[in-house]
Amino acid sequence: MRLSEKAKNSPASGIRYMFDLAGKYENVINLCIGEPGFSTPEYIVEAGASALRDGYTKYTPNAGILELRKALAEKIEKENHIKADPKKEIIVTTGAGEAILLSLMATINPGEGVIVPQPCWPNYFGHINTVGGELIPLATKEENGFIPTVDEIKAVITENSKALLLNSPSNPTGSVIDRKKLEKISEVVKEYNLTVISDEPYERLTYDGEKHIS
Repeated sequence: MRLSEKAKNSPASGIRYMFDLAGKYENVINLCIGEPGFSTPEYIVEAGASALRDGYTKYTPNAGILELRKALAEKIEKENHIKADPKKEIIVTTGAGEAILLSLMATINPGEGVIVPQPCWPNYFGHINTVGGELIPLATKEENGFIPTVDEIKAVITENSKALLLNSPSNPTGSVIDRKKLEKISEVVKEYNLTVISDEPYERLTYDGEKHIS
C-alpha cells in the first residue's frame, strides 16, 4: 500500500511517544491521559443500554438527533449565555477532536494560517496538517499565566492568517482566560477578521476561584 504524502508527514502524538517511553521503566506514575478515575455513573450506563434496547441503533441525522440538539441549546443558553438555533447552529460530533477537525475543514483552505497558543494539546498539529493549513505557533509566557496577550497575537499575524485556536481552560497549562482578557482578544479578532475556534471541553474543571468564560 502506498501512503499519501500527507499521511506520511502527519506529526505523531507526543502523548503516545511518552507512553511508549514510560513502558521501558518501572514504578512510573501515569499522568498522561486525562481519563477520570471513576466509573461512568450507573444512570448514564442504564440510559445507554435502554436506548439500544429501544432501537436507537440506526443512522442519526448528520447534525445529530434533534432532541439532543435542543437539550444542548438549552445548556449553552443557561450556562454559557449563548443563543443557538438547534436546527441550524448546533452539530453533534463524536468528541471534541472531531469537532475541531470539522471546524478546520469548514473554515481553512490549504495554506491558510491557524494561530495556536503554546504549550497546547498536541493533536492540534495533526488536525491542522490534515486540512493543509499552516500552523502558526504563538509562544505564551509563564509570567502571563500562559495566556496570549494582544501584542503577542498581533506579532504573529500575517496576511495568511485565517483563524485563532483558543483553549480555555487550557490543556496542558490549566490557564483560564478571564472576561477582560477575552474582550481584548476579541478586538484583535475583529480588527484582523480572524475566525475563532474555541476548544472548551474543560469548562467545569476550574479551581482557585477561576471562572470559565466562553
